Amino acid sequence: MNKAAKQTATIRAATYARFSSARQKETSITDQRRVLSERAEHEGWTIVAEYSDSAISGSERNRPQYLAMQNAAKQGAFNVLIAHDLSRLTRDLEEQSKLLKRMRAWGVRVVCVADSYDSKDKSSHLYGAIKGAMNQQYSVDLAENVYRGLHGQALQGRWCGGRPYAYQLRKILDASQRDQYGEAKKIGTRLEIEPKQARWVKFIFERFADGASCRNIAAELNARDVPSPGSTWKRKQRRCKGWLHTSVRAIVMNPLYTGRQRWNACQFLKDPDTGKDVRRARPDTEWVVNHIERLRIISEALWERVQVRQRDAANGDARLKSGNKARYVLSGLLTCSECGAHWTMGCKRAYVCASFIGGKACQCSERVNRLDMERVILGPVMDGLLDPARVARMAKEMEAEYRQRMQSVSARRDAAPQELTDLDARIARLRDRLRDGDPDLTHDELQAAVDRAEGKRKQLVAAQPAGRQSARVLTMLPKAAALYRKQIEEGLSGDPQAVLRAKAILRDLVGTVTLSTGKDGEVWASYRLNPAALVKSAGTVGRGDRI
Repeated sequence: MNKAAKQTATIRAATYARFSSARQKETSITDQRRVLSERAEHEGWTIVAEYSDSAISGSERNRPQYLAMQNAAKQGAFNVLIAHDLSRLTRDLEEQSKLLKRMRAWGVRVVCVADSYDSKDKSSHLYGAIKGAMNQQYSVDLAENVYRGLHGQALQGRWCGGRPYAYQLRKILDASQRDQYGEAKKIGTRLEIEPKQARWVKFIFERFADGASCRNIAAELNARDVPSPGSTWKRKQRRCKGWLHTSVRAIVMNPLYTGRQRWNACQFLKDPDTGKDVRRARPDTEWVVNHIERLRIISEALWERVQVRQRDAANGDARLKSGNKARYVLSGLLTCSECGAHWTMGCKRAYVCASFIGGKACQCSERVNRLDMERVILGPVMDGLLDPARVARMAKEMEAEYRQRMQSVSARRDAAPQELTDLDARIARLRDRLRDGDPDLTHDELQAAVDRAEGKRKQLVAAQPAGRQSARVLTMLPKAAALYRKQIEEGLSGDPQAVLRAKAILRDLVGTVTLSTGKDGEVWASYRLNPAALVKSAGTVGRGDRI
């Protein structure tokens, strides 16, 4: 086997496929994979992993398989990444630039079949930038075309959103036009009243107008086993069943139930740092409002009664709207074992299940005093962090780990001076070839070789002072424990910034605290005390405490 054949045989490839719309077919992924497999077979590459994201936009950075693919590339799981074209990887120019830089740093070659992109080519930087700009502009143009089409639909009184509670979606068909299947073409969507749910909309408005709170109305609906708006949603992580007061409030504030159909009242913009969509209200001059009497469920008089009650209930005291709400170190860490919702402060003193207090969607009605909750959960954390026996045990485990690590590298440490000399000479030769050019290797391949050699050099240098590093970490261990305890104590004072620091520590030490109730009404807290949060070596300890 010649040298070229040996190099080809060692190349491990991964494929990535994606389609962006739920209206597209799953066969799109299959078709892409077929083309990518043909390219790998032609090149003699072995496909070791296949990644794909279905019905997710290319402008979305947090795609599950997209992130998994990058993590595998970073770990060196494959040498080549194959995609149909650059737009399958991303339609965000900034994200594309970062992705390609990451792949170069990890020594992964990116090959796209349809647009002939190859990161190995000298012109790949320029070509990639041009294709990335075109792909991003396509997304911008597509969004503009969709917006223009929806605007036209709204002006004709057609519905342009999802299915609201108490209504059904009906297709508007044009018999004079045919789709690709020969059926009458869909030209829009209209709303129709769903009588069973409309009954409960009237019930909600009437009870609210009579003085009932949103929480009480939600509890009444749950007591009558009325399906909630989310009961038909295909959620996999969040809860689906049960009414909450937020659902009731959304209904009593929606003018659609009076026949006023609105569109373009808000827009969603992507936060460049978090990647999440942020809702922004549009000025009312840009709204499209249609008065459609057949969509009316409640009378104008009942609507006005509800609006009067909302205005009367609103408190104009600016002190109540300052946003300085009390925050506590355990908030956001407590979850209910019954429904999975968070336990929140139901009053000034006690925690309670959010699903129960929000409309009795959960049967867990127990309340626990905040101070008792903090005492039971934080007590072992505070005591354990400064317990001399625990710190000594952790130090002993660390010492054993470092001793084993030093034994495994002892041979390399003894040979390190000669290896360092050889590496320095190799790095110098590679830099000369990088400066003068090389007929066999590209600039990127030479740079990758330099990076690998320098990385290996850093490892050899780092192995020399391992004993001193072990002693230094063992000395810092008690100080780290004392610092963590101090920051948790500061968080208990209620200062917002101190609370955030303490909660970050507790997420590492304790994780999620699951609260469950016993037969006699007691509440049990199940969590883990994780000393490995101080030094990533020790194990975890499970516990359950009665509150």
